[in-house]
Amino acid sequence: MNSRPRQPAFPLLQAIGLLTLVAAVVGLICLWAVPAAFNHPDGAQRGVMLMAVIAWFSLILSILPVGMLGPLGVMPTVYGYFLGGAARVVICLIMGVVLVKAALLPVGPVMVTLAAMYLPLLFVEAALVGLYLWKKDFLGNENGDVPGGALPHGSH
Repeated sequence: MNSRPRQPAFPLLQAIGLLTLVAAVVGLICLWAVPAAFNHPDGAQRGVMLMAVIAWFSLILSILPVGMLGPLGVMPTVYGYFLGGAARVVICLIMGVVLVKAALLPVGPVMVTLAAMYLPLLFVEAALVGLYLWKKDFLGNENGDVPGGALPHGSH
C-alpha cells in the first residue's frame, strides 16, 4: 500500500484575515485619494467603494481553491492558485465594465481603484501561497526528501 500522507493544510482563515486587513487599509486609502485625484466627479466615491468591495470579494473567492487543494500536494495547490487568479481577473474586469456602463459610474476612479486594490492584494496573496509552498518543499512533504538548496543559509 503506497499512500502518501496528507499535506499540511493551507492556513485559509489566517490568509483571509490578513487579506481582508490589507484590503481594508488599501480601500480606505483609495476612498480618500482616488476621488480627489479626479477632482471629485459625481459617483466617484460610490465607484471606488463598489470596486474595492468587488476586488476584495473576488480575492476571497480566488483563494478558496488554494485552501481546498493545498492538502493534495504542490501541483494541485499551484493549479488552484492559477484557477483562482483567472477567476479573479475575469470577475474584476467584468464588474468594472458593469460599474461604468450599467451603473454609469466614472471610468477613471473605478479603474484606478481596480488596479490600486488588485495589485497589492495579488502581492500579498502570492507571498502567502509562495511561503506555504516553500514550507511544503522544505519539509520534504511532496517527494519524501528535502530538495538540495532549499535549506535556509547556515542550516547545512
